[in-house]
Amino acid sequence: MKKHASALAIAALLAAPAAHSAVAVDFNGEFEANAVNLDNDAPGQEDGRGILQLLRLGANIKLDDGVQIVTRMNLSNREWSGDRSRPAINGAYSPDAADNVTLDLGYLQLPLGPGILRIGRQESNWGNCFVSCDDRRDRIQYVTRLGGTNIGLGYDKRVEGQFGPGPNTDDDQTGYYGFAVGQLGPVVAGLLIYHVRYDDNFPPPMGDGTVTLVSPYFQTKVAGIDLSGTFAYQNMDPGQVSMDDRLGAYLRAGYDFGVAKVEGQLVWTDGYAPNQGFDSFSSMINNSPENKNSALSVTNIGADTIGFAARVYGNVTEQLKLVAAAGVYDDGDAVERGYRGRDVKLTFFDLQAHYQVTPSTLIWATAGRVNVDRASGSDTDLTGLSLNVRTTF
Repeated sequence: MKKHASALAIAALLAAPAAHSAVAVDFNGEFEANAVNLDNDAPGQEDGRGILQLLRLGANIKLDDGVQIVTRMNLSNREWSGDRSRPAINGAYSPDAADNVTLDLGYLQLPLGPGILRIGRQESNWGNCFVSCDDRRDRIQYVTRLGGTNIGLGYDKRVEGQFGPGPNTDDDQTGYYGFAVGQLGPVVAGLLIYHVRYDDNFPPPMGDGTVTLVSPYFQTKVAGIDLSGTFAYQNMDPGQVSMDDRLGAYLRAGYDFGVAKVEGQLVWTDGYAPNQGFDSFSSMINNSPENKNSALSVTNIGADTIGFAARVYGNVTEQLKLVAAAGVYDDGDAVERGYRGRDVKLTFFDLQAHYQVTPSTLIWATAGRVNVDRASGSDTDLTGLSLNVRTTF
């Protein structure tokens, strides 16, 4: 009954604009399926295999007065568990990996004065996924343009009444931010300042505390070399303990030789761990955006890391692209930064093949291997294989 009610609600939502002053409804969607196999040689650890699927459908409703309503629903976002079995409790994509329809995006976009006001659930990205990657935020955001620069201010409701006995408990987590993105010559650059406030009854150690993030990023092209980078500085001011500030950065460079493009990147962290969706060049390290988790992502770049990775890729034909990558991320002991110290070195190798079947449909396969070398002397080899298909419209 619940599934039928959800389906009827979607049908009503998509049909509603026809009865009002909508001048256009643009539909969009995505289907993705992933077959994965994980081999873990650590004692007592099981191998993993399965099939996952994601199905999203969106409708952008554009009214004749310039107002837009942007919606997107998760129609399926789960691991296959069999059509006659109970849905998995914890799937690779989402915590509630059941068949229930859920909201992915849903916001009002309103022209207001010299800018645009957005209210509702929106997508959040910053710093080429080093800071934020495919996240969802319940937010109010206003963006305007000053000269050649986009200026934005916003408010996020991160946590509301989650930890207390009732909905009015003073345990909220709220975010306030401002950003600027512009271009000067060949350089595109941005600056984000994000301030988070924790209410008095938020769980320790953050109760009555604040966190402030300052993050500039840039991308440009110099003498044929593509350059991009992000820096993150996080000031920690918890209400109950003392905590060191956190820093992190990456620098990426790439050059197109015609037959192939070569990329390399340096990653450095001193307390600030990159977002889980950050592109490590490995299919098994990070590369798992917050609302499109990867079942292959088995480990991450830590909060006390120095690392280097390289990648080469090129098209064999117009449809077939091959990718090879390797790298090392050496993560020290960051206990003093508030993280559990790992003191491990991650060494990886990765091969991929991408085949563009049609303009809308991509098939790709990955084969990755990660060696986890611990300071304690034990090491683990992890191998991951996947076969994937994605169709977008």
